[in-house]
Amino acid sequence: MRKSTIAPETQEYLEIGDVKLPINTPKNPELVPSGNLHYWGNDLDQAPSEVIGHLRWIAQKSLLGQDIFLTGPPTGNRRRLILTLAELCGWECEYLMITKDTTESDLKQRREIVGDSVVWCDAAPVRAAINGRILIIDGMENAERNVLPTINNLLENREMMLEDGRFLMKGDTIGKLKAEDSAPSDDLSARLVPVHPSFRVVALGLPVPPYHGRVLDPPLRSRFQSRFIDELSLDDALHCVDTSGFAASRGVDKVEPNESLKAVASVYEGLRVMRSEAIREGSGAAAVPSLSIDGLRHCLNILRPSSSNDGAQHNPTSVVNALSRSLPLGYAWRSKDTQTSGVALGSSLSQKHKTMLNGMMEKVRSLEAPSSDAVLNSTTGLAPGEKRLTAQQQTVYDEVRHDLTLGRNVCLLGGKGSGKSHLLGQIAEQLQQDMLVFPVFQEMSGRDMLQRRGTSTSTPSPVAATATATAVDVDSARNNSGSASASSSLWLDSPLVKAARVGKICVLDGVDRVDAQALLGIRSIVSSPTYYPPQPQQGFDGAVEVREIDLPSGERLLVHPDFRLICLGVPPTKSEDARMRYLNSDLNLSYHLLPDMTPSDIKRVVEQSTSTFCEAEGVSATVRDQLKRTDALILSAVSELYATAGRSSPELRPTLRHIQRVQSSVRAKLSNNSSRISDSGSLVHRLMSQALLVRFLSAASAAKFEQAMDDAGVQASPSGSAKKRNKFMKFLQNDAQKQDVERQISVDIANNTVTIGDVTCARRTCTLPELVPQPLFHENASHLAVLESLLLSYKASYKNTDNSVLLIGNQGVGKNKLVDRLLQVLNAEREYIQLHRDTTIQSLTLIPLLEHGQLTYEDSPLVRAAQSGRILVCDEVDKAPLEVICVLKGLIGDGELVLHDGRRLLSPLRAQQEYQHYTKIKASTNTARAGAVASFEAFCTANQIVPMHPDFRMFVLANRPGHPFQGNAFFRECGDLFSCHVIENLDIQSEVALLQAFAPNVPEPTVKKLANTFSELRALNDSGVLSYPFSAREAVAIVKHLQAFPQDPTEIAVEDILGFDGMNPQVRTVVAEVFQSNGFKITADAPRGASLNGTGAAAMRIKGGRREGDPLRQSIPRTGSNMPKHGKIDPDNTPHVGGNTWAGGSGGSDTAGLGGRGGPYRMQDPGNHPTHQISDADKAAVSKESKEAAAAMGKAAFEKRLEEIAMGKTDYQVYQQYRQNIALQVTQLREILNDISSRGKERVWLRNQSQGNLDDSKLVDGLSGERLVFKRRGFSDNTLTDSLTPNADDGAIPKKRVQFVVDVSGSMMRFNGHDRRLERMLEASLLVMEALPRRPVDEGTGAGVDAGDGAEGVDGGDGGSGEGVEMNAELAELMEYSITGHSGDTAREVFIDFPEESGGSSSVEDLFGMMGGGRSRFSSKKSKKHRVPRGVLNERDKMGVMEKMVAHSQFCMPGDHTLQATEIAVSRALAGAEDGDNIQRIVIVLSDANFDRYGISPVDLSRIMRQSDKVKVHMVLIASLGSEAEDVARQLPLGYAHLCSESSDLPAILRKILVSSFD
Repeated sequence: MRKSTIAPETQEYLEIGDVKLPINTPKNPELVPSGNLHYWGNDLDQAPSEVIGHLRWIAQKSLLGQDIFLTGPPTGNRRRLILTLAELCGWECEYLMITKDTTESDLKQRREIVGDSVVWCDAAPVRAAINGRILIIDGMENAERNVLPTINNLLENREMMLEDGRFLMKGDTIGKLKAEDSAPSDDLSARLVPVHPSFRVVALGLPVPPYHGRVLDPPLRSRFQSRFIDELSLDDALHCVDTSGFAASRGVDKVEPNESLKAVASVYEGLRVMRSEAIREGSGAAAVPSLSIDGLRHCLNILRPSSSNDGAQHNPTSVVNALSRSLPLGYAWRSKDTQTSGVALGSSLSQKHKTMLNGMMEKVRSLEAPSSDAVLNSTTGLAPGEKRLTAQQQTVYDEVRHDLTLGRNVCLLGGKGSGKSHLLGQIAEQLQQDMLVFPVFQEMSGRDMLQRRGTSTSTPSPVAATATATAVDVDSARNNSGSASASSSLWLDSPLVKAARVGKICVLDGVDRVDAQALLGIRSIVSSPTYYPPQPQQGFDGAVEVREIDLPSGERLLVHPDFRLICLGVPPTKSEDARMRYLNSDLNLSYHLLPDMTPSDIKRVVEQSTSTFCEAEGVSATVRDQLKRTDALILSAVSELYATAGRSSPELRPTLRHIQRVQSSVRAKLSNNSSRISDSGSLVHRLMSQALLVRFLSAASAAKFEQAMDDAGVQASPSGSAKKRNKFMKFLQNDAQKQDVERQISVDIANNTVTIGDVTCARRTCTLPELVPQPLFHENASHLAVLESLLLSYKASYKNTDNSVLLIGNQGVGKNKLVDRLLQVLNAEREYIQLHRDTTIQSLTLIPLLEHGQLTYEDSPLVRAAQSGRILVCDEVDKAPLEVICVLKGLIGDGELVLHDGRRLLSPLRAQQEYQHYTKIKASTNTARAGAVASFEAFCTANQIVPMHPDFRMFVLANRPGHPFQGNAFFRECGDLFSCHVIENLDIQSEVALLQAFAPNVPEPTVKKLANTFSELRALNDSGVLSYPFSAREAVAIVKHLQAFPQDPTEIAVEDILGFDGMNPQVRTVVAEVFQSNGFKITADAPRGASLNGTGAAAMRIKGGRREGDPLRQSIPRTGSNMPKHGKIDPDNTPHVGGNTWAGGSGGSDTAGLGGRGGPYRMQDPGNHPTHQISDADKAAVSKESKEAAAAMGKAAFEKRLEEIAMGKTDYQVYQQYRQNIALQVTQLREILNDISSRGKERVWLRNQSQGNLDDSKLVDGLSGERLVFKRRGFSDNTLTDSLTPNADDGAIPKKRVQFVVDVSGSMMRFNGHDRRLERMLEASLLVMEALPRRPVDEGTGAGVDAGDGAEGVDGGDGGSGEGVEMNAELAELMEYSITGHSGDTAREVFIDFPEESGGSSSVEDLFGMMGGGRSRFSSKKSKKHRVPRGVLNERDKMGVMEKMVAHSQFCMPGDHTLQATEIAVSRALAGAEDGDNIQRIVIVLSDANFDRYGISPVDLSRIMRQSDKVKVHMVLIASLGSEAEDVARQLPLGYAHLCSESSDLPAILRKILVSSFD
C-alpha cells in the first residue's frame, strides 16, 4: 500500500494492489479514526497478506458504491479493518452499536426540548448520509425483530423519510426533479435533502449460528455484500505484535522466553484450529475462547521484563499466568477446579474438543516459570504495619496493578466476602488515582451506562438559540455540548464517561447483574486499548492507543490516556451466561478470580487486628489475654465451620466481615463491663449464631453448626453435652436473652444521656421534634434486654464502620416498636421508608419531577437522612427486589452511592480520602499554575460529592427467611454488612406484663393462661408442627377485645384469630388441644351461627338501620305434596302460583316449574311471569319416596333431552342470536389475544415510566408537570428475558392452560327470570368458545361429536371458513382450555375437554368420588354421539354445549359443589405439571355465591384457591339477592375475586381475566 498523487488535480490516492482509492480531505478531522495503523505491525506496508486482501476488497466495494457486511469470530479484527482504511483515506465515520434497546429514534431522529419548542436531532445514520461519512453499524445480530428495516430504503435507494418532514434522496434524483417542467414547489424543494455520494454503510456482526443472536432478515441481508473475516494465521498474528526480546538463549537448561513464545503461539493456533473444527462439526464453536491480537500482544507484554513509572520492576512470569490474563475468563486456565473451568470454558464443547482444551491447559501449566515468578516487585509497597492483604489477595493485587500499568482494563470476579472492595481501596491508595464507583443493574441499557437525559435552565447560547429550527445540527453543537437554552433537554454524563474525560479509574460494580447487551453497547469504552511497549531503537516510548467514542448525545469523546476500568462481579455459574457476557463479547479485558478467604487468611487478619487494637487503646494485660483467648475460640470455630460446611452448606461459612463484627462485639462487651467475661465460649457461641442467623436456618444446617461449635470447644452453656443431645429445639432458646431478663433493666434518661441496663450513650439534639417517634411502648423485661443490645450496637457504631443494624424476626414481635422506642429515648430524628416488590433503585434514592419544563429530583428519605444525620428506618427490606438490595449493599459496605442526578453519596472516610488525594496532587504541581487548594466543602461541591453526616445510621427491619414468609434472599446477599439482632418472641413473664399493660381489667389468671398458651403454640411452630408463627400481636388482640367487651367469654375473643383455620380440622385440632390444656373451651370444630355470639345471644335482635325490601315474591302451597309429575300445558300461558296441576307454574307442588317443591325438574314459565318462592320449611315436607321419584324422572328427561339436541334451523337462529349479543366482545378479545401471542419473546414499551426515553405522547404532560412522561424498552411481568439472554426458554410467553368451571346448578335457571343469569353465563361460555381457537386433535381418540353428522364450519372463522384456524394456530398452541360445570348433582360435568385428555371419566374425576361427593347421576357412559368435544369446535358443537348447560341446570337436584369443583379444577390444571415447564395454569370458577344456604365457608374457599402457587384461581361471583356475594368476595384472595353485580357484565369480566393473564 502506498500513496500517490496524480497531476494536475493533485488528488491523492491510496493504492492497495491494483485498486486506487481517492484520499478525502475531511471537513471534521476529529471524526476521522486514528491510532489503528500500528495495530497491524510497525510498518503497514509490510502488513500481513490477509489484512491487505481484506482492505483491497473493502476498497473495491467502496468504489462500486456498495454497502458491506463483515462477519467473523468475536475479535476486534473486523472493526479494526474498516477503521484502518478510514484512517488511511481520511474518511469521517459515524459509529452505531446495535443492542436490543436500539429503536427507530437511534436510526433516524430523536426529539429534544429547546426552550419552548420540541426539535428533532439527527441520529448517526442520518448524519452519515447527509455528510458523506462511513456509517459503522456494529452488533447486527443483537437487533430485535423489525427494527433494522427502518434503514432498508436508505440502503437500497438512499432514501429516508425523516420525522421533521425532510426527505433524504439521491442528489442526482433531486437535480432531475428540479430540471423537469413539473419541478417541486419551493417548500418541497427545501425539504429534499441530498444524500452524499460518498455515504457508505459497513455492518459488523457475528455469524448466527453458531453464535447467539437473530438471523438477518432476508430483505436486509440482500442489500449487503458480505465477507468472512477469520482470525489471522499464526505467522500473520505474530507479525502484528512485537516479539522482540524472545530470542533463544543457549547453554541454559531452564525454559527460557523463546519457549514461552512457542507455548503462547501453540495456544493461539490450537484455539484457531479448534474453532474451525467445531464450525465444521456444528458443535460448540461459540464456546471456544478467542486469543485476539490485543490479547496476544498483552500476553507478550506480560512475559517481557519491563519497568513502570511508579518505580516497580516487573519480572517475567509464567506462561499460564500471562495467558490467564489475556484470554476471556482465562483464570480457568490456572484452576484445576473442574466446576470453575467447566463454566468458564463452556460445557457445550464436544468431548473431543474438551480433551484438546484440557491437554492445552495441562501443557502450559507444566511449563516452569522464569527465574522469578513474582509479577511485581514494588519499591513503593505498603508499609509492614499497613499490609493487610492475604497471600492470595496480594497475588491478585500485584497482577491487577501490572495490567493497569500495561493499559489493560480489568474484570475482577470473586464471591461475597472475598475482599474485592478492600483490594480496590489498596489499589487506589498505591496508584494515587481517584476511583469513581458506578453501580450497575439489570434494567440499565447501554445508553444509560454512558449518558442520561436531563434538563437545563441556563441562559440560551448562540448555538442553542438557533436550535428552534426544524432539526438540530449535531456537528455544529459537538463543540458546544455543554451549552443549553432555557428549559432545554440535555445529556448528562455517567460516572463511566466522567472518568473517561478526566482520566480516573471507573469501578463498574455489578458487571454480573447488568444485561449482557448493555456491556456490548459500551464496548468501545470498556474494551482495553492497545498498549505498545517501549522501543528504544526506534525512539518510541510505551504508550496507550488513543481512543474515541461516540456518545448518545452525538458528541465524539477523546478518552483520556490515564482512564482505566475495573469491572466487579461474581463468577458466572452458567455456561450460557459465560459465553454471552464474556467469551463472545469482545470486551478485551483481563479477568482475575479472587478466591474466597480461607481460615488461615482470616486467622492472620484477626490476630493482626487484635494486636493493632491493643496497641492503639493501651489495654491492660488482663484484657489483652482475654481477647487472645476469645480470638482462639473464634478461630477454632471458623476452622470447624469451614470444614463442616463444605460446598453443600455455604450459609455456614463466616466471612471476614462476620468475624470482624464478632470481634467488635467482644471488645464492646469488655469496654461496657468492668468485670471480665465469665463465659467466653457462651459469648462466642451467641455472637457467631447471631452473625450467621442460625436461628432461621434449616434444622439440618443448625445441627451442623452445633456440631462444629462442639468440635471447636465453643459451648453455649456449661451443659453443652446435654444441649447437643437435645439437638435443635433447645438451641432455639435464647440463653443470652434469658440472662438479660433475669437482670433488672431500666431506662434512665438524665440530662443529655440515656442508660439502658449497663449501656450509657449520649442523646441527640433534634431540630425537628416532629420527626422523633412517639410510640405507645409498654416496657417488659425481654424488650428492655433487646433495647440494651440495640443501644450497645448503636454506641459501638461510632468506634467502627458498622453504621447499620438489622432487626430480623417473625411478624408481631415488636421490631418497629423497639426501634421507635430506641429513637425516642435517644431523641433521634427518623426518616422512614417502606420497601416492597415495586421499589426501584430510583425511588429509593431520588424522585424525578418535571417543574416548569425542567427535570428536577427530589431527595428520598434515604438521601435526606444521609445528609442531615438522621436515623433511616428501612422496613420490610426483604420484600424489595434484589437489585435494590445490592444498592444498599454498596451504600453500607463501600460507603458510596451514585445518585441518578450525578451526585455521589460518600461516607466521611471516603470523602476525606478523595480530598487528601486531591491535595497531594495539588502539592505535587506548580501552585502558581494549578491554583490554590480548595476547601473541603468547595471540593465536594465541585465534584458533586455529598458527604454522609457522621451521625447517619440505618436500622433495617426484615422478616425471617423461609416459609411461610415470602421475602427474597436479603440476608444471603448482604447479611454480613449488618450488626444482626434476632428479635425473639417474648418469654412468658414479659408477655404477661405486656398483656396486662394493654388490658389492666382482664383477670390476671386469664392473662397468664393466654401467655402460656401462646408460648406452647410457638414451640409447636419451631418444631414444625404448626406452620403459622403465633406472635404477641394475636395475644394483644385477644386481651384488647376482653378489655373492651368484658361480657364476652374468652373463647369468643380467641375465635377472632382462629377463623383462618375454620375449615382446616387438622390444624384446628392441634390448636384446640393447646388451648384446652390451658383451661380454655376451644373446640376442634369451628363454631357456627349463634355459638359465635357472646352472652345473651338468644335474646339479641337487630334494631334500626336501613332496610331494603325483599325482591322475591313469597308463595304458600295451596295443596299437599304427593308424587312428582310433569303437569298439564296451559295453551293460554296463564300464570299459575301455588297449585299442583299445571307445568311451568311457580311456588306449587309436584309439577315441573320454578320456586316450588317435589317437582321432577325445573321448567321456565312460557309466559315469563314473575316467579314465586316457597319457604324451606315447606320444601322439607316432601317425602323421601317423592324425592327419589323426582330424581328418576329428572334423569330420564335429561337423557331424552340429550338425544334431542341437534343443529336444526331453529337452533341455528338461537345460536346466531347469542353470538350477535357478544359479537363486539369476541372481536375485541380475538384482536387482543392475537396481538399478544404474536409478540413472542420481544420486549415491549413500558410506558408511564419515571426514567428512560421521553415519550412523544407525553410532551405536553411533561411541560405541565406530570412525572411519568418516559418510556423504556423492557419486558412485561410474563417475559423477564428474551432469546438473547441466558435461559432463553424463560423468556417465552408461558403457555396457558385454562380450566373454566361454570355454574349449572338449579338456581341458575331458578333466578334466570329475575336477572337473566343463566343466559349471561351461556354468553360468557360462548365468548370463550368463539374467541379462543382450539388446535385439531386426532379424531380417532374420541374428539368431538360423530363426524358423520354432517357438521359444517370450523372454529375461528366467520361462517365456517378454514382460514381462521390457520390464522389463530399460534394462539391455539399458546392457550388451551376446558369447560366443566358444577351443580347440586356433580362437581365435574365436562362440556369441553383439554385436547390431550381422553373422553369420559378420568382419574381426576374420581377425586370427587373419594371426597364423598359421588358421581353425577348424569355422568353415565353416553353414546358416541354425545362425546365431549376436545378438538376444533364448529357451530353445532358450541350450540350443543350451551344446550347441555341449560338441560343440566333444568334437571339437576338442588345443592352446591363449588368447593369440590374448584379443588378438582385445580387438580386438572396441575395434571402433568413439571418444574420449569413454562406453563401458566389458570382456573376461572363461576358461581352464584349461594353459599350460606349450603353451609359453604368463604374461608375454606379461599384456602382452596391458594392451595397451589402454580395455579391462579379466579372466582367470579354472580351477585345473588342481598349482599352475600359481596361479603364472600371480601374474604377471597385480593385481585382474584370478581363481583358480577349485573349479569350483563359477566362476559366482560371473563374477557378481562383472560387478557390480564398475559400481563
